[in-house]
Amino acid sequence: SRDWSSDVCSSDLLKPDDDDAYYNRGLAYSSKGDSANAIADFEKITSLRPDFADAYNNLGILYYNLGDFEKAVSNLTKTIELNPENETAYFLRGAAYSSQQKYDEAIQDFEKTVAINPNNFEAYSNLGIVHYNRDEFDLAIENLSKAIGINPTSEEYYIRGVSYAMKQDFSNAAADFENAIKLDPN
Repeated sequence: SRDWSSDVCSSDLLKPDDDDAYYNRGLAYSSKGDSANAIADFEKITSLRPDFADAYNNLGILYYNLGDFEKAVSNLTKTIELNPENETAYFLRGAAYSSQQKYDEAIQDFEKTVAINPNNFEAYSNLGIVHYNRDEFDLAIENLSKAIGINPTSEEYYIRGVSYAMKQDFSNAAADFENAIKLDPN
């Protein structure tokens, strides 16, 4: 059987101005874990087509995964400028801001994420964590409760339990720790 991924990644098949080919090859490189070549292809696309929102979004994802949060924010901001309803771009930019402890910006992006998609469990969870990190335990509990209402996981129960404990509400804290243990006994 033929290895098509090698063909897709071959430079011989690309025309110098074929943005779709660069985009698809960038996706193939990204899927193979070859971030450097994926970034090169997505950057090539943005030079050919500065309005290609998905290329900037993929650059943002790659830079985020590499821990380069400044470049992630820059590319995700460009994505949002081109596509203001891109839920993923707001979410990842919020995560990048949170990783940089830029909590005000993170909160804005996570709130925009849930405005676009009110069922985005991860955005509510991250809002809860950011508020927890800011010692805003009531807001942490409120957002973690929304996350739990969508998709109950041990992590959200645990962090909400700690938030309750910080407020000296040990009854609710104990109940959340119990739920966390039930969902993940290890």
